[in-house]
Amino acid sequence: MGLQSKPIVRIAGRTATVSGGPTTWTAEYQLTVTDVTTMATVGFSIDSATDLAGNALAGTPVTATTSGAATLDVDMTAPTLSSVTFVSNNAYDLTRAKVGDQVTVTFTSSEDLRTAADQLPIVAIAGHVVPVTVASATSFAASYVLQATDASGSVGFSITNGRDLAGNELADTYAATSGA
Repeated sequence: MGLQSKPIVRIAGRTATVSGGPTTWTAEYQLTVTDVTTMATVGFSIDSATDLAGNALAGTPVTATTSGAATLDVDMTAPTLSSVTFVSNNAYDLTRAKVGDQVTVTFTSSEDLRTAADQLPIVAIAGHVVPVTVASATSFAASYVLQATDASGSVGFSITNGRDLAGNELADTYAATSGA
């Protein structure tokens, strides 16, 4: 049996826009920065509904879906890199490199980042985009072997486009140079 009128649905305590009917309804609400500040669990409720016979929703408001999920996690915090190192494998000095030496940047994120191949952070070393190796969802490395065609002087790197599981992009672009 369907509903006579749109149910009143609240998401994060706010009235949602309801569409559909009479037996299948969709409730939507666009979360704003004022709804949650950083990381929160957001619930929902169906507070009022009347069936086609005019009977009101009885008892406790609905607060769960058929899958059992009554809440969802909202993450509005951009990930940061808590540890970044940049070294070479030079046998005499890890802060210097020559043609044929490998320079490696390792970094640790403040939270899990997306690790699918097409969603990894982008790392460039000495101007070359290099593959990123995933040690864990928070730990990454990227390396480059210096070529004779690379410029002498400081070797730079950058880390961009990393995203957490909610899709928040790294708070900053991380870049540095090292004497090489």
